[in-house]
Amino acid sequence: MFTHNTSPPRCILLGLLAALPAIAVGCGENADSDDSSSGGNGGTPCVSCGGDGGSGGTGGTGGSGTDGGVGGSGAVGGTGGSGGHEQPEGIDNPAKLGGCTVEDPRTPPLAALPVVPHIDEVYVVDTDKWNIPTDGSDPERTSAGLSEALAWAVDNGFGTVRLPAGAYVVGREINSMFIEGVVVPGPLRLDFEPGAIIQMKPNDHPFYCILDIADASDVWIRGGTVLGDRESHQYVGESTHEFGTAVCVGSRGGSERILIENMSLAEATGDGITINDAPGSSRDITIRGNDIHHHRRQGISIISGSAIVIEDNEIHHIAGTAPQFGIDIETTLKDNVNRDILIWWNTFYQNQGGDYVNTDGHNVWLLHNSMDQTGLEEKQTDGPIIFWHKSDQVIRHNTVVSTVGNSNGMWALVSYPLGASPEVPNIIEDNVFTHGGINIGGGEGDSMLSSVKIARNVVDQHNFVVAYTSCTQFDDNEVNEDGEIYYPYIFRDVYGLASGNKHNGAPVDIPLSPNEPYNHP
Repeated sequence: MFTHNTSPPRCILLGLLAALPAIAVGCGENADSDDSSSGGNGGTPCVSCGGDGGSGGTGGTGGSGTDGGVGGSGAVGGTGGSGGHEQPEGIDNPAKLGGCTVEDPRTPPLAALPVVPHIDEVYVVDTDKWNIPTDGSDPERTSAGLSEALAWAVDNGFGTVRLPAGAYVVGREINSMFIEGVVVPGPLRLDFEPGAIIQMKPNDHPFYCILDIADASDVWIRGGTVLGDRESHQYVGESTHEFGTAVCVGSRGGSERILIENMSLAEATGDGITINDAPGSSRDITIRGNDIHHHRRQGISIISGSAIVIEDNEIHHIAGTAPQFGIDIETTLKDNVNRDILIWWNTFYQNQGGDYVNTDGHNVWLLHNSMDQTGLEEKQTDGPIIFWHKSDQVIRHNTVVSTVGNSNGMWALVSYPLGASPEVPNIIEDNVFTHGGINIGGGEGDSMLSSVKIARNVVDQHNFVVAYTSCTQFDDNEVNEDGEIYYPYIFRDVYGLASGNKHNGAPVDIPLSPNEPYNHP
């Protein structure tokens, strides 16, 4: 809960920019391994050495790599270590924001990794035994054979399955709407050997899953290439054909402890990865070190999930059909819930809709990501970082480069006044924005942001707009520009406190008050 001295007026952002003087730049434009006995845990290498986490002993837990290192892999019955980064800094609770006391119980999200028994029992798929072509022929037989081989391996005590090099074109028609690729059961680690490629056959169906982790637990997929049929797809009928996915997680109710890493996922008619486009929810999902690119709809869609970590991926060239974001957090069914999501150390570029949008996720942390519009020929639809007011997030240490802008203008970060604001604050701090500004707030009644912290952000060649927010802490921000920005800081009916802000290195007095709305200009 938060406490405030007074209630801000009920008002909306409509017409704000039109009512202000012109803003010249863009504003008018759209270790060691543990050798112990059963139960031992992997060692953690020295801080800053950039080494790899050690492997867990039998039943153990893989060690965590340091910054730049690689998380160690769990051994028999073990759990893989986390990626090579130190854990994020937490949040003060309660927090003092803009004269308010705000309770904030959020902590950085974590995801449990797969626990795969018998992981040292390895089965190399016998393509002759299962009658699986490796030359791209007979997609129906290939789908059936691969699914049967994986199920057989799990039933017969194998923890790891290796897929030999080959071109595996899949596609088994289930009904007039859906084509099935390969069903991946658990517990299982599926390793693609070098040169192994699974591709969806050309088809005219609106829905498909190339790899389908439908309702399984403890699945680890790594290496290899998964390709959609984007270029050869037949876009017939009234459907948007936006539901063909490279990897589906929880497509039949929910999956747990899933790790997808070091894959190339490309050319689907819809998404690279979709989490739970079905009733129910998935949890403990880790997406690490993948190249996710050239999909029509999204890089990753999170529709219903919790305890999700997305790290060290490249997500790029998403374009073709709306929304066209790198990552979209958005429920579609009444029982869907998105929460406890960590998105960090990823590289986003040339995504036509934007890079990150959160419509209704809670406790989402967006950290240490690089987002770049360079190379786009058209404006982005929404912009690099978008969130709705009914969501909450911690946005820290990101770098954003704007070149073409978006339909909102040359804004790098925009909040949409949609839905009731949560009682925990949105935190935006220590980010660097080049040629794109920050536009926060707006709305009326419950949709107004109840609390926000904006601190230590650097905006080059643009400005800040903050409107109709209460419990606002605005500290140590900086605008650097070449003399074309009339107003580096714009406020409309903002309650809070401010200190230490600068314009071209010179201090700027921003007299926010917890008790009176501040407007400037």
